[in-house]
Amino acid sequence: MHAGRAATLWLAALLAAPMAAAAQHALVGLPLSDPAYTQLDGLMRQGCAEARISQFRPYFVGDIRSALARAERNSSCTGTLLTALRARFPVDTAPRDTARSRLSFGAEGTLQATGLKNGTFYPLWQDVRPTSEGEPAAVGIGRIRLTYDGGPHVLLVTEAFGESDVRNDPHTRESPFRNTSGVVGFQDAYISAEVGKLIVSRGRAREAWLDDGQESLVLSANGPAYDRLLFSLRFSKFELRAFAATINDVVLDSTHDVLPEGVAQQRWHRFAFGHAITYKPTKKIELTLGETAMVQRQGFTVDLAYLNPLMIYQTTQHDTSQNG
Repeated sequence: MHAGRAATLWLAALLAAPMAAAAQHALVGLPLSDPAYTQLDGLMRQGCAEARISQFRPYFVGDIRSALARAERNSSCTGTLLTALRARFPVDTAPRDTARSRLSFGAEGTLQATGLKNGTFYPLWQDVRPTSEGEPAAVGIGRIRLTYDGGPHVLLVTEAFGESDVRNDPHTRESPFRNTSGVVGFQDAYISAEVGKLIVSRGRAREAWLDDGQESLVLSANGPAYDRLLFSLRFSKFELRAFAATINDVVLDSTHDVLPEGVAQQRWHRFAFGHAITYKPTKKIELTLGETAMVQRQGFTVDLAYLNPLMIYQTTQHDTSQNG
């Protein structure tokens, strides 16, 4: 929904401790809105197949570094984009200083101001809407982020945020704070560990699968972050990825839904599952086969059959041993 003749202004202030300027941990998941995704797409469009990282987002910083190292060996990849990306994601070859603090801190403050003229929204086939349903006139957003480096194979991340007005913000899943229009919550909060080629991540983060940009076949990457369990296994020609996540609960009643009169409210818990395998026979050919599923249960019980990355969901949901 876009406002007619709208002007938006962002003012941002950054504050970071000295350790925040150090190279990011290889297990950090790059936020989906990061401009590096657009830069990597630009490299691929200019013929740099080495810049292709994965069908699954977010990318891990370690995978970005590996892709850029391959790109540096291809003359068709040279240019401003590669130089900018390499400067931001340098190869982490420096020995680890055991005396330094493993904890890093960063903070950010943003002020967004939006001005509307005429108070109508386009396209008009969605009806003329009052300004009270549009973007708030001013929104203040604050974030703090803590990262703990547990060594080359362990990472802990937590990012808390506060927003003065959550109207029309699809990324927010928390309820308004007390009686205000603002909200306080967490965007990223996860622990990741690497064992050989396997990466396991548990906690809250956003996921986008099987498409470009912020679109996704896993519901919508424009929505809130998932509370998920993620598995990633990567080889030179194969990549396997699987996750299980909780979504918001849904409460049904006889007033607004199809329940018969006199039936008590029913709460349904919703879960999202996904698994996929990608095969790359050459650096310019990529084949992916994957599934995603949304499952609802009245009891908060995770169907363990959906956690098996080697079973087909279409078969699992019709298994006579399953309930619901």
